[in-house]
Amino acid sequence: MAAGADIVPAFAVGKPWLAIAAEGQIQHRPEFGEFMFISTAYAQTAGGSGGSFTDMLIQFAPLVLIIVVFYFLLIRPQQQRMKQHQAMIAGLKRGDTVVTSGGLIGKIRSVDDNEARLELAPNVEVRVIKSTISEVRAKSDPAPANDSKPA
Repeated sequence: MAAGADIVPAFAVGKPWLAIAAEGQIQHRPEFGEFMFISTAYAQTAGGSGGSFTDMLIQFAPLVLIIVVFYFLLIRPQQQRMKQHQAMIAGLKRGDTVVTSGGLIGKIRSVDDNEARLELAPNVEVRVIKSTISEVRAKSDPAPANDSKPA
């Protein structure tokens, strides 16, 4: 019998770094570079039975900091934009030129509780939900376009 013939192949064990000898002893087979990258792990001693309040505060400080940053950079500006949009919608009146969120530009002909009638072109009116109005372009009548002059 050849030397090493009594060792079970690594794929039969399911763990490539171990090999089982015929007698049942586990033999370790180091792979390439294993000694270079693995170092001894040292266990830390416990600081006591329970953590102190300052240790707990230090652990939660990054979480609290992230929440504060999110509030000032994301939540608060969004709330301010929402208040400005609600004030703009509350101030809509007849004759305002507005842009809807779908990109339609028109002049307000009437305003109800939830809806507004927009005139998109002469004799073309549509009803839109007031919350879909994204911008008020002009509060007064704009100057007539060049194509509306009589020829």
